[in-house]
Amino acid sequence: QNYNLGISGAGPAIDPGSTRFSSLDLGNLSRSTRNWNDYVGSTDANDYYRFELSENGNFHLRLNGLSADADVQLFDRNGNFITSSTRAGSVSEAIDRYLAAGTYYARVYQYSGNTNYTLSLNTDTPSHFGSRTLTGSLRG
Repeated sequence: QNYNLGISGAGPAIDPGSTRFSSLDLGNLSRSTRNWNDYVGSTDANDYYRFELSENGNFHLRLNGLSADADVQLFDRNGNFITSSTRAGSVSEAIDRYLAAGTYYARVYQYSGNTNYTLSLNTDTPSHFGSRTLTGSLRG
């Protein structure tokens, strides 16, 4: 017996929260990458993302695909400002920074105009940080 099966679906899109307290939880980013596509503009001026690092590492954030001016900020778990990227126009934004293990927030926000964007967050563990001192004596 022949038949045709059609399937379609619709559901609410997950929108990042407009405050740190309603942020979208991206989970643990240690040694991994998360990408998110969304929009900021006159009807949704702020998108907040929460993420965790289970180990110290080099953090990389990219905000691409802009058609208007959007910027990005990085905050610690208590909402203290760490750094930002505020390039003019539709130029991509970038943050590269060494971060200790912990909880962080990224805020994507409208500077002017309405724009879709792609947010990419990733971390890698540095091969070596710090120094070590050994003491002793050499004998010939």
